[in-house]
Formats: sequence, structure tokens, C-alpha cells
Amino acid sequence: MEEVTLELETVTPLFIAGADQRNIENEGLRAPSLRGLLRWWFRTLAGNYVGNDVESLKKAEDKIFGYTNSKSKVSLITCGENKHVQIKKEYRSWKESTVWSDYVDYFLFSCLDKRKDRKTGRIKVNSIPFYPAKSKFNVTILGREDELKVYLASLWALIHLGSVGFRARRGGGCLKVKNVKGNTFGLNFTCKDPNKLEQFLKNNIETVLSLVGRLFKNKPYANFASLPEYAVLNQFHSALFVKKVNEKDWKSALNEIGKWYIGQKIGRKFTGGFRMRLADYNFSHKIRDADRDENIESNKERRPYLGLPITYATYKATLKEKNFDRRASQLIFGVYEISGNYIPRILIFKSMFLPYFSRNFMIEKKIRHDREIKITLWAQLPANEQLIKDCYEDLSKNRWQIIWGSIK
Repeated sequence: MEEVTLELETVTPLFIAGADQRNIENEGLRAPSLRGLLRWWFRTLAGNYVGNDVESLKKAEDKIFGYTNSKSKVSLITCGENKHVQIKKEYRSWKESTVWSDYVDYFLFSCLDKRKDRKTGRIKVNSIPFYPAKSKFNVTILGREDELKVYLASLWALIHLGSVGFRARRGGGCLKVKNVKGNTFGLNFTCKDPNKLEQFLKNNIETVLSLVGRLFKNKPYANFASLPEYAVLNQFHSALFVKKVNEKDWKSALNEIGKWYIGQKIGRKFTGGFRMRLADYNFSHKIRDADRDENIESNKERRPYLGLPITYATYKATLKEKNFDRRASQLIFGVYEISGNYIPRILIFKSMFLPYFSRNFMIEKKIRHDREIKITLWAQLPANEQLIKDCYEDLSKNRWQIIWGSIK
């Protein structure tokens, strides 16, 4: 049996809880939650070898991570001695009610409850419990060498390409590795020089793909005749960008992503960013004014492709595709911290967003507590593939540096 222990530190706030959210200080970074994330990242790596053969992918995943009738051959142990915090503040106006920054508050909006007190007129802000930046956790993995290699490859991808917890795709729960004990089979988990980040990422991405490839006897990469049906980390269907800025805190790094993604704030709205250029504001106004069931047509509203559901907070309307209540975004935002330097990153995937998509979305809007209406959006949306290409090109034009992969 081999054993590897990693000392982790949060780079951005970690919003996470287990079965008992009232007991978060004793829940923390739980092994079941972590194992579920490792499964997802394993699929992005293994997809290089099985292509759209989802059945083979599931068999390989079950072999490593276990399934209903057979537990995993690798043990995963997590621990930490951190105290959670919770934000409870009052502000005189909406303009003043910024917790971290306009951009960070936007990215982490579902973790912040902002509402106006009708009696006092003050804005009350409450967050869900979270672990602040620089909270520490230990993760220990024990198992046979073959399975351990796959776990470590998936864990490296999770830490350096993804995040953990609520709003993980929008900058929450980014991690860094402070220290490693044990054999990591050629994987390097720590980068100490920001000038060497590009080579660090390239070398280790190739290593994680190689470690997972041994599970498939290093057979050649799969040739996708069409788009992957799920996110796959390869040279043609994913791309990793960073922006070389000299930021000294995680908020400033996320702000750089916000400037590109949602643009400039005017009043209480953002305009000019990549996401906002996909919006049909006339459509939003029609939702606001609707007081009965109806169909609304739009050939401009493209935000559904950036993740479902969409909540039009002002109008209490939620956008849902008929057969999918939720669909994760194909853009993953995060922050690297290297020797006190904070570097923003964006990972994008080109894959089928909604297989067999009908291009017909349902909006459920509450008029009152006892009355709800349904609005159908007949959206003449272009293929998702084109939107991801537009995203890739827009990042390139806005001085984001491509580190790995491409979108063609």
C-alpha cells in the first residue's frame, strides 16, 4: 500500500457543507464530497481514451472509484482544524452594500443574501457559513500504486484546474498545495515561481493524462467524430487561459475575470462583458411585465448556454430547460496563488451542452405566494460550439494568455 498526504490551503473562500449545514465546523472538506469531484475530473481525463463511449467510461470509473456493490480500492481521508465564518452586515444603501467587490459579489451571489429591510430601509447582508482564504486542510490517499496514480492525477486536475464547493465554477473554493508527503509518481503539486507557471501547468497536464492513460494501456487518443458528450480535457476541446497581472489578493484576481465576463457596472447593472453581450434585455423586460402564461420569442438571448438555471433576481423568474433543471457552465473560473502573487485563470470546454436540446426553455415566475405563471422562451439559439469558439477568440483579443489546449 502507498500513502500520499497533501496539505491544502484555500486561496478563495470555500463555501461547503455536508449533510448537516448547521454543523459546518465539523463537516468541512468531507471525503464523499471530494471523491465525487475526483470522479468528474477523472472523466475529463479518461475521455481522451474512450471518446463518446460512455459505457466504457463508466466501467473504468467504477473500477477505480467503486460503485454500489463494490467500494473503492483507495481510501481517502480528510481533516482540518478551521473555524467557519459568516458575514452579517447592514448597509445604508444598495450602492454601499458591497461585501468583497462588485465582481466577486456577482460571482458568489447565491452565497450572499442581500435584501432591503422594509422597516428600516437598510440593506441586510447575510452569507452562508464558509471557510475564509488561508484555511488549511489535509488530504491523505492510501491504496495500491495503479489506483493511487489515477486518484492523484484526478486530484491534481481538481486543485489546479478546478475548485471545490458552492460557486466552484465562479471562483469560490480555489485551493493550493502547501506541502506533499509521499510518492506522487512524477506529478508536481507545487509551483513556487509565477514566471514558471506556464511550464508547470503544461508538464503536469501531460503527466496526469499519461497516468490515466495507463489504465487504458496507453491506447491512442480517441478521435471524436462529433463534439464530446461531456467535458474532456484535451488539446482540441478545451483551453486554459491565464492573465499575467501583478495582483496581491484573490479579490483583485477575480475582478480581472469579472471585467472580461460581465464588463463595467453602471448603476446596479453590468454592461459590455462577454456574458452581457449574449443578453436580450427586451426579453428580460417582457418577463418583468408578464402577468399570465405566454410564449416569448427571442433570437438574441444566449445566456442559457453559460449554465442553467438562470435567475432574473429582480423579477424572481428562473430559466429552466424543459428536461434539465440544472446544467453546469462550460467556463470554470479560478485563481492561482504563487509566492504572494494571485493569477486569474479561465478553463473552457467545448462539448455538447444539452444533448438532444430542443431549444425551448421554460421560465417559472411567481406573481404572488399563491400564484405562479409559466413563460416559454422560444430561443433561436446558434449551436453551442460557436459560442465557445466566440469565447475563446474574445479571451485571446483581451490579452488573456493561452496556456494549454485550443478551440477550433
